[in-house]
Amino acid sequence: MPLTPFHLGPGLMIGLLFLNFIDFPTFLIASVIVDIEPFIILFFNLDYPLHGFFHSFLGGTIVALLLAVVMSKIRRYLSPLMSIFKLEQDVSVKKILVASLSGIYIHILFDSPIYTDIQPFFPLNFNPFYRSTIFPGLLEMLICVYCFIGALIIYLFRLYQYKVKNQEKIQVKKELENLIQFVKKQKLISMIITYFIIGIIYVLTGFFHDLIMGKLIIFPLMISIPLVAPFWPLMVYADIINIGIMLQDVITLISFIFFTLFFLYCFRMVKPVNIITKEKVSL
Repeated sequence: MPLTPFHLGPGLMIGLLFLNFIDFPTFLIASVIVDIEPFIILFFNLDYPLHGFFHSFLGGTIVALLLAVVMSKIRRYLSPLMSIFKLEQDVSVKKILVASLSGIYIHILFDSPIYTDIQPFFPLNFNPFYRSTIFPGLLEMLICVYCFIGALIIYLFRLYQYKVKNQEKIQVKKELENLIQFVKKQKLISMIITYFIIGIIYVLTGFFHDLIMGKLIIFPLMISIPLVAPFWPLMVYADIINIGIMLQDVITLISFIFFTLFFLYCFRMVKPVNIITKEKVSL
């Protein structure tokens, strides 16, 4: 833990955040490539630590340099694929090299607190990052999961930016004003939608938390969302009173505060309809 696919969470999020500074496909590959080492050891049943030389900064650097050489040769063939996802980049050897090194180093830093066989500063035989806990890797896996969510949000925002940039008729300020006007005019509908969104956040957070913790999943999401989401305030209250505040309670309360601030902003910014009408008439 975190299993290899989970490393793509930080890879996607960091890669999208720093799209102008690092090569995105190189960074994604770098974030998982060193896990070829444990796969080979398991496949051939080798008498060697699962996380050996290539899970050290020295070994990782060698892999990163090799990956940078390969990607500098083939990167241009990936540009059409990047264009499909609206993630065009200016390709450079510098960006590829930075992506290779940083992606592998981040992978090592994520694994080092979990596994006892990792020696990040090889040939020195110690791991200062190792952390002995009841649930090894839980924190790292949660970070990876939320990085997936963060990456999705960033990607959707970038798609929106792309749309704004390539369609001159679309104005960000106007769309925001239209959204605020809708919230202002349709208060009840907006609040009901927001209420259920927060409930869904509560259910999803609890579901993934239980899944990661290895707890028994009694109801699938298709059942638990309509069953639990409408009653999320009672569920949060019951958690705090009977169990103590849990991860899903924290995320839900943060969501509630965010949407509350958003509504306050909308109600503050929108002018009354009669004032807007008078302004138009005067013009």
